[in-house]
Amino acid sequence: MGPLVRGRALALLLVASTLAAGCTTPGGQPCPPAWAPQPPGCGGTQAPSGPPAVSVTHQGDSSDPKPAASTLPPKTTPTVANDAPKATPPVTRDPTRIQHYLPSLVDIYGPEVRDTVDLSLSPTIVNGLGLPGTESAASQQWMREQKALGARHISGISIWNNDNWKKVSDLPPELATAYVLDLDGNPVIVQESIFLNILDPAYQEYLRAGIRSHIDAGTDGFSIDEHFGTAWALDPLGEGPFDKFALAGFPAYLGQHYTPEELRQKGIQDLSTFDYKQFLLDHGLRDDYRTHKRDGTVPFVEDYYEYLRAAAAGVIQGLIDYVHAYSAQKGRSTFIAANLGSLETTARFYSSIDVFLFEHGWLPDWRQNLNKTFPAGEPVGPEIKFLLSQDKTAVVGYSIEGDGRVMMRLGTEPSTRLMTHEFAECYANGGYYDPVYQLDWIGIKFTSDRALLRPFYSFVREHPGFFLNRTTSPEVAVLHARVFLDDGMALDATRGFSTMLARANVPHDVLGLDQVGNLSKYKVVLTSGVGWSQHDLDALLAYARGGGVVFASDDRFATKDEAYRPVDRPELTAVKTEGAHAIGSGAFVFSRDYVWWRLWSNQDPASAAKVLAVVNGSAQPDAAPASVQLLPFTGKDGRFLVHILNYDFNGTDFTHRSDLDVRVKLPSGYSLGGKALRIASPDFVGNVTASYHEADGWVSFTVPSLHVWDVAAFE
Repeated sequence: MGPLVRGRALALLLVASTLAAGCTTPGGQPCPPAWAPQPPGCGGTQAPSGPPAVSVTHQGDSSDPKPAASTLPPKTTPTVANDAPKATPPVTRDPTRIQHYLPSLVDIYGPEVRDTVDLSLSPTIVNGLGLPGTESAASQQWMREQKALGARHISGISIWNNDNWKKVSDLPPELATAYVLDLDGNPVIVQESIFLNILDPAYQEYLRAGIRSHIDAGTDGFSIDEHFGTAWALDPLGEGPFDKFALAGFPAYLGQHYTPEELRQKGIQDLSTFDYKQFLLDHGLRDDYRTHKRDGTVPFVEDYYEYLRAAAAGVIQGLIDYVHAYSAQKGRSTFIAANLGSLETTARFYSSIDVFLFEHGWLPDWRQNLNKTFPAGEPVGPEIKFLLSQDKTAVVGYSIEGDGRVMMRLGTEPSTRLMTHEFAECYANGGYYDPVYQLDWIGIKFTSDRALLRPFYSFVREHPGFFLNRTTSPEVAVLHARVFLDDGMALDATRGFSTMLARANVPHDVLGLDQVGNLSKYKVVLTSGVGWSQHDLDALLAYARGGGVVFASDDRFATKDEAYRPVDRPELTAVKTEGAHAIGSGAFVFSRDYVWWRLWSNQDPASAAKVLAVVNGSAQPDAAPASVQLLPFTGKDGRFLVHILNYDFNGTDFTHRSDLDVRVKLPSGYSLGGKALRIASPDFVGNVTASYHEADGWVSFTVPSLHVWDVAAFE
């Protein structure tokens, strides 16, 4: 997995986050003031280039609910020292400059926007600058400006270089020696910046000072970036870490994980004098460490990596605790976000995160290299579904370093078309999108076409009822098992199962093991994973005995316990053979093959057919043409919604499709009761009125036109 660099990159890119543009309507008339609703051409939904393919009505969304809908804690009034009002001279307002962001009942994350032509891109929450840094005063002033425009603010905390210092001489005096060293005693440079050591008390105090200053200045939350900390100086980013603070706790860690005899067999006679750097040099492993450290040839490398990761996580949890303590002291509430993948549940501070503001690799290099790409990008639905089950918020942006390079190669229009789909995929699944509009960082240069993005932002703002207070009632669940550092089975199995189900239009939830005792409402559960506690395994088997169907794969399934120790499981002997096995009034279906890997890595049709045969025996899928995904929801106001996504990307644009017949199962006991059907989309202005047929708990209708994203609303 590559580095998660979003927070630092965003801090660098804020200056480049706007494009100069004039502000007139298509008829040449001046736009209204920035705070007023904007007609086409002034930041609102843009008029189409030609007449719509179908007749439309311009019905508003007056039936949409109007509750406060922020994903973040309630606003509080900050206590700001020396912030008394000061007299200012009159200012002549620039008519092209936004004076206040557009409000939205549905949160919109993003960078700042400045020009009125981009008013529809107005964020409600800005992912802002780092702390505290040599530009601390300027960043706090910028924060206040964004809040005055109407946006809430997230301050960034980089775990290894908050201010992007390029060389040692750039460091402030208090951090003069707080950087990571390689085996030769040289500073580790990563992404053109000095790699600071989060295990150094000086850097920890520097970050605490920044936390205090940003809370005092009124920030609403903090986002933690590069959470692996000093472990990334080992791999994949650097050739360290070998400074005294990185090395200090390693002997104690080894003492907790090995017996004295095991250590002697590995060449360590006395832990009290053990120095890992000297150990490597004494054994002639300098070059092996630099070039082959993760292939098993260098002793204790995996232990060192896990020790560093755990140590960084401990510091991060301490910083989180400090945020809450200082906020409480100031009478405020401050939320915590992190650039952390939602399925990476091994992070020790996972439960302390409120908002998962993470990069997703829609266009990962490994898929490009193996020719195993998804045409419209690797779906993010599994991650969002899992976070919803954990009552967490999912905010997703594209991978700046990975996807950014691919987008640079594709060019502006194809890449922006993909961004519109990323936006749609996030919001349709119940998450949020946090893009970077313009990139110029470590050789990556990309500029999006904001005119293509604006209608999507307007769509969310104009139709809050499509996104708020929704519920689902699927009959299938994917159970996300424990993830271990060097075992990706559970993680990739969850992605593989969920993506396969979504492509087959099988509505489903993605659950954590905390819900393993509450599976009775599902007809089928798909799972995998090596490490299972006895409690969780017993609950899974009880679900099957009670009438549920379980599908699992891989001979290694449940061969270790929750601490990843080998364990004998005689109760699985009968069911861990190929095929379906009756258990109580249900079934346990097992495949000894790596079905989970074939689904995720290869998108293997035969493996998908094997799993879907099990699923379809108990739960019927919805129906739509190939490459069309349906996401049904029930609104608490009684409306029934179907988000419709087009995954047919031809390398340049999404194929325009028409007259698509779809069939969707209604929730048990639910009837449309004569409701009208309208279809709305960011791809056209207004609403399409359509007919439908309801029978035997299913509804069928025809989608007249689909480009990227439609929503069918029965109301």
